[in-house]
Amino acid sequence: MLRPSGSRRILLGIILHVLKEKGSITGYEVCKAIGELTGGVYKPSPGAIYPALRKLELRGLIEKKMIDGKVVYGLTRLGDEYYASHIDEIKTLVEFFRVEASSGKARLFLSLKRIFKIIMAYHDEIDNEKALAISGVLDDARKKIMEIIEG
Repeated sequence: MLRPSGSRRILLGIILHVLKEKGSITGYEVCKAIGELTGGVYKPSPGAIYPALRKLELRGLIEKKMIDGKVVYGLTRLGDEYYASHIDEIKTLVEFFRVEASSGKARLFLSLKRIFKIIMAYHDEIDNEKALAISGVLDDARKKIMEIIEG
């Protein structure tokens, strides 16, 4: 698929899917569509979306044009071909992130997001001792989660 690794590759694949499904739309509408797709769990910022759109444009997979005074993005012929040749991978990726806003999975992802935000917000106040204590709590949670999953 796309060369970037991790979250950037995921975002690029989801953007291609959104543009395939919605046609030519603005960057704001791409953000909004991804938020809807993920049940509000992931709403990419403009700082993530616009560089990703630019990367896809530079690769010739999407094009940018002005329509009614707005910049819109849409798949190119090459983008359509790329999407078609990677459809299984992209659909798997999209289905993994597709979440209904009211579902248990959405609540689970939002809980994980809150934990991450707390740790990031207080990272300067987390010394080695606190980091070890938090790691212990998370390890205990991981064990309990595995018990739940394994039934």
